Amino acid sequence: MRTKSALSFPICAVVLVVAALGASPVQAAEQTCAEKDGASVPASVKNPRELQANAKRANLSVALDGFESADGTVTLPVKDGRKVAKGPRDEAATAEIVDVPQRNQRDLDAEIDVSAVPGGGGTNVVVSACVTNSDAWQAGKFDGTIRVYGPRFTEFSYAMTVTQRWPYWLPLLILFMVLAAFGVFEARRAETGKRGTLLFLVIGIIGGGAAFLQYLSSDTWGDDWTKQIPALAGAAILAAAAARAAAKKAFG
Repeated sequence: MRTKSALSFPICAVVLVVAALGASPVQAAEQTCAEKDGASVPASVKNPRELQANAKRANLSVALDGFESADGTVTLPVKDGRKVAKGPRDEAATAEIVDVPQRNQRDLDAEIDVSAVPGGGGTNVVVSACVTNSDAWQAGKFDGTIRVYGPRFTEFSYAMTVTQRWPYWLPLLILFMVLAAFGVFEARRAETGKRGTLLFLVIGIIGGGAAFLQYLSSDTWGDDWTKQIPALAGAAILAAAAARAAAKKAFG
């Protein structure tokens, strides 16, 4: 009969290794984008410049990735290549939100600040967005619109997208619960012994890491949780079952 201390080993190991799989960048510090003062094109300006869309970026995008704060930037070039300012310190551009990012006609619950400033060469405008105090449980893709204008170029509207997924600790918790449950049964299986328990942990953790990729590969994980959570749990169960089967075959 195994003691309580013997059972604690596989469970603690699962906790430590699964937690390591969930290592994620530290949450971005809250930021503020100070909007640059600007004005619409005055009547005295002849042939104002026109901005064009960024060929590589369909929108100004911000990926929250389960955190409360994040930011994003996009560079909008001038069509004819002429300068709109002498340098980035010229307060010659302004950005504002026209349509608040929405999903299913619901506004993103967050504070959004946008700003614009001419690029270093003055032939483009760099637009930035800072999203703070977001509700981490509003998973999905939120689409909106910003407007950029200044004293030397015409107004220009551009798409803005914010993506959000549920916090990373939720899928990790699901994986841990499944692996821990199977791990307890494996630790009690006398015929496979400690070597079988160790093999279970190795294979189970590898399988759990593969299952965690479901979360990492989706910028909006949680927006369809009735399918995503069962899929994750199912992958974890398959990994744990395969680990137990391998331990029995090797040491049973």
